[in-house]
Amino acid sequence: MATLPTSAAAPVHRDPNTLSNYHLWKTNHTTANFKIDFGRKRLEGNVVLELESRSDASTEQIVLDTSYLDIKSIDVDGNSPEWNILPRKEPFGSALEVALGHNVSAGTTVKLNVSNATSLPLASDC
Repeated sequence: MATLPTSAAAPVHRDPNTLSNYHLWKTNHTTANFKIDFGRKRLEGNVVLELESRSDASTEQIVLDTSYLDIKSIDVDGNSPEWNILPRKEPFGSALEVALGHNVSAGTTVKLNVSNATSLPLASDC
């Protein structure tokens, strides 16, 4: 199991099954708003994550795990940040990197709103 440097936020042992930087952010609340498009066999909507910084350092970016999502837009606290989906890395999917432009102090909360849709048929159709 990979171990983080001592200067990084808890936990000490990193989960090897994720591309995210979950160790730097605590999820306080998640709201998912989706409609099911039965004709196109897709989910469309948005997810709002309320994330709390766990560190004063290295929190200028939020990295989330994604898999087969068509990202329409992203905003953080009402602002439109730069974001990028990295190439797919099996079996984990694709990392979504959201640049905040500055470090977020420990204990500070941000709201990340990701508007998206599934990009492949629902798993039940595979």
